[in-house]
Amino acid sequence: MSIQRTSYASEIEMPEFVYHGTTFNNLDDFKKELISDNDSFYPKNRDFGSAFYTTIDIEQAKQWGKIKEDRSIARGKKQKGLVLQIKVNHIKVEEQNPTFRIFLSSTIPWAQFIHDNRIKEIDYESTPDIIIGPMADNRIADVIDDFQANERTIQQFRDTIMRTPGNKLLDDKQLGQQIAFCNRLIAREVLTISEYYVLDKGRWHQHEL
Repeated sequence: MSIQRTSYASEIEMPEFVYHGTTFNNLDDFKKELISDNDSFYPKNRDFGSAFYTTIDIEQAKQWGKIKEDRSIARGKKQKGLVLQIKVNHIKVEEQNPTFRIFLSSTIPWAQFIHDNRIKEIDYESTPDIIIGPMADNRIADVIDDFQANERTIQQFRDTIMRTPGNKLLDDKQLGQQIAFCNRLIAREVLTISEYYVLDKGRWHQHEL
């Protein structure tokens, strides 16, 4: 009996599509260049640091598109919610040699990493090319203000960023997963917009590119 040996390190199996929630006014820029050279588009004080953020869950991306639309309305400049559907080409480890950091659950190290990026804004000597893990709850901006003003433990931070405004504790599935592409060169090689969705009068409409 012969044994067939397979090199599982030759490829990383990414999802076929990922999604990015934003607003409609950004569509033309994304069509021209999905991954920009402009550093201001990728602020450091995000969950996993400076990166292009995506999710495998289209409903989660739609939530973010709606949140960003609501924020634009609050600023007096309404922009319709937009979700990009992005095709992901397979990453060939031998050619691109990417580095990963993967949080399989909302652990203390996960919370510590978000704390260091969001509150301490640490400049790391090196950053993984791609970081995958749970998303902190959407109200994290309010949490950051509180933790910057008061002494809190990392356990308290973790507990807080996993709760809704109504104080409901969310599990990993409810938090949702995010894939952060920190290496823009790799992101340009593997990510391509395939279609998009626009929020209009409370309904999402699908459009081909």
